[in-house]
Amino acid sequence: MPLDSRKTYSELTDLYDLMCNDRGHEAKFYASYIDHGRDFLEAGCGTGLLTEQLQMLGYQVFGIDNSKEMLSVCKTRCPDVPTVQADMRDFDLGRKFDLVTIPYNTLSHIMTQADLLKTFQCMQQHCRPGGRFIFSLHHHAPDVHQCTWAGVGVPRFYDKVSGEISTIIRTYEVVAKERRLTMTWNVTCPDTLEIRRRHTIDTRLHSRGDLTAALQEAGFEIEDLFEDENKKPFSDSSRNQVFVAKSVL
Repeated sequence: MPLDSRKTYSELTDLYDLMCNDRGHEAKFYASYIDHGRDFLEAGCGTGLLTEQLQMLGYQVFGIDNSKEMLSVCKTRCPDVPTVQADMRDFDLGRKFDLVTIPYNTLSHIMTQADLLKTFQCMQQHCRPGGRFIFSLHHHAPDVHQCTWAGVGVPRFYDKVSGEISTIIRTYEVVAKERRLTMTWNVTCPDTLEIRRRHTIDTRLHSRGDLTAALQEAGFEIEDLFEDENKKPFSDSSRNQVFVAKSVL
């Protein structure tokens, strides 16, 4: 993850759980690919929302993340889960897992094809032979060249930074020719929409072709491709893509 993204997510720690708290469906999706009790590596575990759900299902979870602040929250939420602060492009835990995952669009913080391959090779290094690698991220529809959309993320909450009741409004800007998706989180006054603080993150729109090429070079074979964790079939117009790959090394 780029250093600027790491800094931004450290600043977003107090907001992250408010925005991304529904992770039960993801855990159930993973459970359809791995038996209970197996070893599970979550790269980009953040504050431990998914980690907690996986642990409740009986998995032996190990979490890594690049944000010290996020990991601190994860450790409070899941004190029995081992965690390490690490860059998912280059780390070595000295062990292998039955399933490795990079969940919830985390892979979009990898900004180049070279770093994408490094990340996949690192996942392969930690995946048992025949084990699975699952990741999800945004998908860019080929007929959309540039667009912007916005929505209310959290209608009302107490913002500890400003000491005020606030609203979170998220905006997304896609610039296809640059393969860029810019996400902005605005903490605003609910009545006037005055912006109290703003966090902006640039991410990369990885094409299906680039993802497929990197998977194959890293020693993975694509097993399934969905639009979401409910196993909705993927299409060119899908906004998200969920890859299930198997280690063939």
